[in-house]
Amino acid sequence: MFQRGMEKVMKLFYLIGEKIYYVLEKKKITLKKQPSYDMQNLYPGRNSEEKLKDYYIKKIAQVLCVLAAGIMFSLLSFVNEYRENIIIDEKYIARNGYGQGGLETEITADFEDGGREEITLTIGEQRFKEEELEKLYEKAIEQLSITLFSEGDCAEEVRNQINFPEQLEGFPFSIQWESSNYALVDYDGTVYNDNLAENGETVNLTAVFQYYDFKREYIFTVHILPSVLSKEEERRKLLTENLEENESKSIYEEHYVLPDRVGGKKVTWEDKKENNAILILLLTCMTAFVIYHMKDYELHKQVMQKQEEMFLCYPEVVNRLVLYVGAGMTVRNAWRKIALENKDKMRKNGRKGYIYQEMLFTCYEMDSGVAEGEAYERFGRRCGLQQYIKLATLLVQNMQKGNSTMLVQLKEEAETAFVERMNQARKKGEEAGTKLLMPMMLLLGIVMVLIMIPAFGTFGM
Repeated sequence: MFQRGMEKVMKLFYLIGEKIYYVLEKKKITLKKQPSYDMQNLYPGRNSEEKLKDYYIKKIAQVLCVLAAGIMFSLLSFVNEYRENIIIDEKYIARNGYGQGGLETEITADFEDGGREEITLTIGEQRFKEEELEKLYEKAIEQLSITLFSEGDCAEEVRNQINFPEQLEGFPFSIQWESSNYALVDYDGTVYNDNLAENGETVNLTAVFQYYDFKREYIFTVHILPSVLSKEEERRKLLTENLEENESKSIYEEHYVLPDRVGGKKVTWEDKKENNAILILLLTCMTAFVIYHMKDYELHKQVMQKQEEMFLCYPEVVNRLVLYVGAGMTVRNAWRKIALENKDKMRKNGRKGYIYQEMLFTCYEMDSGVAEGEAYERFGRRCGLQQYIKLATLLVQNMQKGNSTMLVQLKEEAETAFVERMNQARKKGEEAGTKLLMPMMLLLGIVMVLIMIPAFGTFGM
C-alpha cells in the first residue's frame, strides 16, 4: 500500500519534471555538457538524446520531491509554533490540572528599554488544598476497605492474596504499604498461610498516604486463616510432605525410598518418559523430503550456471574463430586450438570451462571418425543455447556450400554476440537495482519517521 502511494507521488513529480524540462529546452536554457558526453559514452550509436531527456526528468523529479517534503515539514513546524499562545492576555499562564504534572515552556521577556531575555519557566500543576485532601483521604480509606480483599475474603477472614494498590483511581495520593508480620503478609500482598494453625493469626497492615507535604497513615487489622485447599491441592501437599520426610530419613542411606502409601492410599511409582520417536520420525521424513527436492533445485541451478557461463563465453569463442580462420587456419584446426588453449585458462580463473570441454569433446568425436559436420551439429544440441546452435548451423552450411562467405558471416555473428552480451550485462544491473529497492524504501521510511516524530511531538505539546 505504501509502495503504491509512493509510486503515484513519484509519477506526479515525473510529470511536473517533464513539463519543466520542456520549458527549459524551449527557452534554450543551457544545461551542463558533461551528462550529455557521459550518456553518449554509455550508449554509443544509440538514441542517447532520449536517454539524456529521461535522465534530466528523473533528476528534476527527485529534486522536486525533496523540496516538497522540506516545504511540508517547514509549514507544519510554522503552524505548530504559532498554533496557540501559552501566555494569555500577556500576563497569565494556565497551570496543568490536578495530576497532569508540571509544565515547562520557553518564554521571552521584552523590557521597555529595548532589552530582551529568553528564559525556560517550569510551572507546577495545580494542587489540592488541605481541607480538600482531608476529605479525599477519608473517601480513599472507604474505597480501600472494599478493594483491599479478594473475592470471598474480609478483614476477619483472609485466606487469599491481598491487593496492595500504589495508587487509587480518582485520588492524588501515592500509597506505600507496611506489614507487622512479613512472614505472613509480604510487601506485595502475598499471603503465606500454608502452614498456619486453624485459629489463624492477626496482622496489622499500614497504608501510608502521601501527596507532596500531606502525609497520613491508616492501619488495617486483618485476621489471616489457613488456605482452603482443593482435593487435588491437598493430595499434592500431602505427597510433597511425605517425600520431604523420606528424604530427611534416608539422607545417609545408599538409596532413597519412595513411600508406598500416602494418606492411607497405595501409590505406585514409574519414571516419567518423553517418547520423541514419532517426532524424530516426522522430522526425518521432512528432512528427506526437503533434501530430495533441494537436490533437484541444485542440479537445475548448476545447469543454469553452466548455460550462463557458456553464454558469457560465446563472444570470445566467435571472435577467436574469426581471428584464426582469418589468419588462414581451417575451421577444424581453429576449433581444436581454441579448445586446448582455454581449457586450463578457465579453470585457473575459477570457471568450469564448460564450453571448452564441449569443444574438446567435439574434437575427440572427429578424431574417432565422426564426420566434421555431424560433430558440429551434436555440439550445438549438447549446448542447448540458441547461439551455439546457430554457430553450428553456420559452420555446417559453409562446409556444404564452401567457405567464401564464412568469414564475413562469422564477423557479423561476433558483432551480434557482443551486443547480446552488453544487453545481458545491462539486464543484470537492472535486477541488482530491483533487489536494492526494498532496502532503499525501508531506509526512506526510517528517515521519514526520524523527521516526523520530533515534528509531531512538538505539535502535540
